[in-house]
Amino acid sequence: MALVSLQMISIGSLLMHTASPSAVRGSRCLREDAFKDHSDNLMRLYENNLRVLTEQPQRTCAQAATEMRGKLKNRALSPWTYRLNKDTERIPAVIAFADCLCEHCILNGQEDWNYNSVQVNTSLLVFRRTRCEGNRYRLSKDFITVPVACTCVVPNYNK
Repeated sequence: MALVSLQMISIGSLLMHTASPSAVRGSRCLREDAFKDHSDNLMRLYENNLRVLTEQPQRTCAQAATEMRGKLKNRALSPWTYRLNKDTERIPAVIAFADCLCEHCILNGQEDWNYNSVQVNTSLLVFRRTRCEGNRYRLSKDFITVPVACTCVVPNYNK
């Protein structure tokens, strides 16, 4: 979990510090070719930091309960997997979102209904592409909520 959340924070820092000030403020429209160069540079920075193993077969909660070994996401009491969230108008266009495998938590090799699995979220700085007049584009900052892991909690009985 720490690797993923630190990864997301470092990606946001990279994006925030590598974008030109005018692009971040969204105060200036860029020609299509300049926008593409700029967004390609941001995507390269992001992709160099993205470590998502989407090639692994999807597991069920029952499988996760019997196969608790390997990476942190597989050994957690609330195991998770990743799915890729795609938005072509956003930079980065592809972001890994964590999905909890179980509704409840795995204790002693089985799902225990006394606890709940919930997503751990963080905010991530992204850039949105909007069209100006002609073939010009503007980048604007946006913060989105990204689920980065899952954790086991006591149910909230005060609802």
